Amino acid sequence: MNILTRTSYSVFFIIPLILLILLPAVLLADADRVFRKSGMDKEKIELYQQSTIINPDDAKAHYNLGVTYGNSGMYNEAIESYKNAIRIDPDYAKAHYNLGVAYGNSGMYTEAIESYKQAIGINPDNAKAHYNIGIAYVKSGMYKDAYLNHQG
Repeated sequence: MNILTRTSYSVFFIIPLILLILLPAVLLADADRVFRKSGMDKEKIELYQQSTIINPDDAKAHYNLGVTYGNSGMYNEAIESYKNAIRIDPDYAKAHYNLGVAYGNSGMYTEAIESYKQAIGINPDNAKAHYNIGIAYVKSGMYKDAYLNHQG
């Protein structure tokens, strides 16, 4: 077998075989995204919406609805749900933090910063809030504030 034949063999047989082996792994990497788009989040949203109707003063129900909206990429709806949770329980640190995440995902970095500040004020040990506020400062062009936040 000469070198040209071995090269042709590799190109036309081995490479497609490798692709067939790797393709399922690539598909599995997107499985969560595909699963979320399959309608399961729609069912969760409907469930949490019903929960907020039955228990309109339940901050956790509004929070859970916000999480589900956020996981579905519905950031405006998530923002409203987190605001409702915070209206009911102003010291709900996780709701303030996730509100910051939703604002950040929407490109609303000034609002994200304020939400992270609230979350940190309630729970100063929230490392994710400290990290994300730094990211929001940078994305807002507020480099000095990002540096000062990092220095803590």
